[in-house]
Amino acid sequence: MPRVESPREANCNTTIKVLQNTGKTFGYMTPPLQPTAKDLPLRFLRASAFHFLASPDQLTLQVKDLLEARKEAGITTRPLIVWEPAPMYCRPNSLAAHVEASKLVDVFSPNHQELDALCGRLKQQGPLPPADVGREHVEGCAAAFMEEHFHIFGPHQLVIIRAAEHGSLVARRTTSGDQLQDTVDMTWVDPYYSVEDQNRIIDATGAGNAFLGAFAVEFQQNGGDAVEATAKASVAASFAVEQIGLPTKHHIGGRSSKSEWNGTTVAERMKEYERKTSKT
Repeated sequence: MPRVESPREANCNTTIKVLQNTGKTFGYMTPPLQPTAKDLPLRFLRASAFHFLASPDQLTLQVKDLLEARKEAGITTRPLIVWEPAPMYCRPNSLAAHVEASKLVDVFSPNHQELDALCGRLKQQGPLPPADVGREHVEGCAAAFMEEHFHIFGPHQLVIIRAAEHGSLVARRTTSGDQLQDTVDMTWVDPYYSVEDQNRIIDATGAGNAFLGAFAVEFQQNGGDAVEATAKASVAASFAVEQIGLPTKHHIGGRSSKSEWNGTTVAERMKEYERKTSKT
């Protein structure tokens, strides 16, 4: 999946985070860049998956431009399109716009707070609520989002709710029964860091990017097994939350050999994840 610096501006996005005893705040020091399909060199335009962080209006324009640019370049295959909604637009009055835009993508992935806000279950129009809801509440929000709009969601489309220490909920539309009744099939995937491990989480910034990037790669490689891809995405995200900034990487036995991240390999951490989740 490509990362792009817009040629129209030399500076990258700059962010600032303030950590205090009472919590943390996050904000942009410079206006966020909005690369478009026209900014992509051909090698990036040929990517098999694209991850968008955007409002519904932005997503609609960007997907249209992307598919047109690929067509003009002679690229006939459709890429996997993953949409992470921009948090500031996740409000009840934009629910219809999010549902409508979802038909353009293969994976719609809000976190549980963003989905809660979209479903109108906030008690006030202020900051997003703390992560103190359980799996039952997340399932209720997912059902409310999907069941009212079955005409939008095709059977190939996924809704993946990233719910922090509760894990991730994989939801998709299915048809079952003699009368071919539409239902929402939901599967929970455990997190790498559970409620008991929260002291290991230093900073969750970037965890969503790590999760969705890993998901897109694994989902395409394993033949479309969303649950397996979500499990591996949870492991990938675990590296992003253990420090402020990027995880530490070094090569074992030279640059052509395997790499360690934060002192362990991905394979070792995957085995640890399987050991931990087999007990639940």
